[in-house]
Amino acid sequence: MSIHIELSNGVKMPLIGLGTYELNGNTGIEAVQVALQTGYRALDAAWLYNNQEEIGEAIANAVNTGVVRREELFITTKVSPQFYDSQESIKENCRYSLSKLRLQYVDLLLLHAPWAVKKVEGDTSPTVNGKCMTVPCDLAQVWKGMETCMDQGLTKAIGVSNFNSKQLQLVLDNARIRPVVNQVECHIYQQQKKLQSFMAERGVVMISYGCLGSPGRNNPDKSDIGLQNMLEHSVVKSIGERHGKLPSQVCLRFLIQSGIAVIPKSATPARIKSNFDICDFALNAAEMDSISEMHSGKRVFTFDNVKHDANYPFHDEF
Repeated sequence: MSIHIELSNGVKMPLIGLGTYELNGNTGIEAVQVALQTGYRALDAAWLYNNQEEIGEAIANAVNTGVVRREELFITTKVSPQFYDSQESIKENCRYSLSKLRLQYVDLLLLHAPWAVKKVEGDTSPTVNGKCMTVPCDLAQVWKGMETCMDQGLTKAIGVSNFNSKQLQLVLDNARIRPVVNQVECHIYQQQKKLQSFMAERGVVMISYGCLGSPGRNNPDKSDIGLQNMLEHSVVKSIGERHGKLPSQVCLRFLIQSGIAVIPKSATPARIKSNFDICDFALNAAEMDSISEMHSGKRVFTFDNVKHDANYPFHDEF
């Protein structure tokens, strides 16, 4: 069973989707096929992940074999920061993604980040001395390219990713078509409470990436007690035991019960299935409060190689 949240433009978005970062080759095809057979109807993709061709193949297979109809799917992709230089570049990047995904439109198109990156042929993450080669950009102008994509029917909705409150407000103040979501790192250690409240007041839905703390990601801050493996936390484990659920299911349930959409990534069929199986139980108020108290404000995804850019989002409080 898939549950949905209604976006400010009236479009219904599943609260549970499959993240596809690093799901490449046959692994990506198989993961998407398992997800769609399990009942997932939302898939989260991006040009930067370099796997949209595999995702498109899996979608086409599922549609052609009657597993799902295109109209039942909610497909997200993202415009990469290398393409913020003009409205035409943004449309070009969107059209390229559509061709790889074998789709006429996506359901949601996001700006992948609030900073712009220099175009370097054959290099998706150009760096100099360990710093990303960023270039200045006007987010209000960049947003006009997103609106043009929607005008031309390339997407059903538009939004942003990794934006802080000031950057989101800048877009809202200048938007002809408002952003409906902001996709950010969010999990029980980084609950984004202030940003979520700010967004809710403006009708913008939060989508959580890294929703299980990205336990496989190498990050120096993981040694900090604030980023211990949440799946091993005694509070999470005890709640799971009471409900007959896995710690991962408890963490995901906390988020969707808070009105936050989740896109957990996994290549393991059993985990893909268990991450989706979170609609048959609910956390009570005391359990929600105990998890809420676990917020530490620590981030796994700090984008340190972009800290020099004027649009780096995490210098601000939220």
